[in-house]
Amino acid sequence: VSLDEFAGKKISVSFVTDSGDGYMIAIDDIMAGVPDDTLLVAENETPVYYGGVSEAVVRVKVTNFGKDINIDSFVCRNGSDNVGETSYRRKLLHGESTFVDVIVPLEQNVRMQYTVYAVDSETGKDVRLCTGDLFGSAYERTVLLDKATGMWCNNCPKGILTANEMKRRFGDNLVIVETHANPDRLECQEYWPGLKFYAVPYMMIDRNRQSAGELDNNFDRQLWTPVKAEIVPTSCDVTDYNAEVGFKVRFADDTDNASDRIGYVVTCISFSDEVKQIFYQLNSLTTPKYDEYYFLPSKIPSRLVDFHDVTVEGSKAFIGIENSLPDSFKADEYAVSSVKVTCPDMLDRMQDGRLVAYVLDTETGRVLNSAAVSFDGSWSTGVDEIGGDMPATAPVSVRRMPDGTFAMTGKVD
Repeated sequence: VSLDEFAGKKISVSFVTDSGDGYMIAIDDIMAGVPDDTLLVAENETPVYYGGVSEAVVRVKVTNFGKDINIDSFVCRNGSDNVGETSYRRKLLHGESTFVDVIVPLEQNVRMQYTVYAVDSETGKDVRLCTGDLFGSAYERTVLLDKATGMWCNNCPKGILTANEMKRRFGDNLVIVETHANPDRLECQEYWPGLKFYAVPYMMIDRNRQSAGELDNNFDRQLWTPVKAEIVPTSCDVTDYNAEVGFKVRFADDTDNASDRIGYVVTCISFSDEVKQIFYQLNSLTTPKYDEYYFLPSKIPSRLVDFHDVTVEGSKAFIGIENSLPDSFKADEYAVSSVKVTCPDMLDRMQDGRLVAYVLDTETGRVLNSAAVSFDGSWSTGVDEIGGDMPATAPVSVRRMPDGTFAMTGKVD
């Protein structure tokens, strides 16, 4: 916030909360005046997973909250090794933001942990901006995160915080499916038994039992495994009461497909106001490390609770759709299929829901890859062509990669 209009004046600054619930407001790291120190804040907008490419674009939005700084370049490092660098050679003013793209190489099926730095032209020192992960495989991965919870569960806000952090880290490479356990009124009786969870909060990725646990403690090893199947939405026809979504599926290797099917679950994007009146959340988190839940009461009222991505239909979630995929695949050859859904009872209309579909190995129960389609129309099938590379200051970067595919990073409002 600029204070230029108050230059030379004595002022006071107040912070006002309009909450009617009487809960505490906490504010930290307040600075006023001309900054003397370097303070660069970065938002990492880089996807984690890539498919079939030898390079990735690490994209970071950098905002200067400190003194003006002359930046020579932005560097991406894997450990002590420079893996990419983008020349900048100009001054980033206080309050100014810029978008930075650094192209780095990818090695198939190898996780790269990277750190992005800004190189100060005057001091030659590195200013650490952010860290991240990259993983390239045959196909881009979308992780299915099953999260079990309950309004009656006073420990379950831990699961909410963990899932939110996972979503911030993985972005569109993560699909969350939230399932409420009995005696919760949001319980999906078709889905909960198939999870075979014995407690809440509980989590699992891609139906891999080795990843299952109270939170994300067992996830790390399972997040960096080769991806050998792909499922891509190709069409979506929706009415208030029905939906049909088309998909194309392929495998990286010649595959005998005796056990693989398309499975799916329908989740709710937004419940009606009438249903929201029954919401509450018990809360036993009483230390500051639990962020907002530290300040909230032991029973959080409905007006402060919102549940989303909640399972509302799961009849084919664990057995898949019979004959939805052919008996065998040739490597990289697509097969087409579709999923037809009738509006579940818990939705007022189909447009309030979302379809999470996946390639399901019915022998192991594991999910090989996933895709999500919102029935409200907020999805697209991809990029056909671009007119040219976007400038570094643009909020979205689209680039043609060496193998002819497109890399698109950034956010569109």
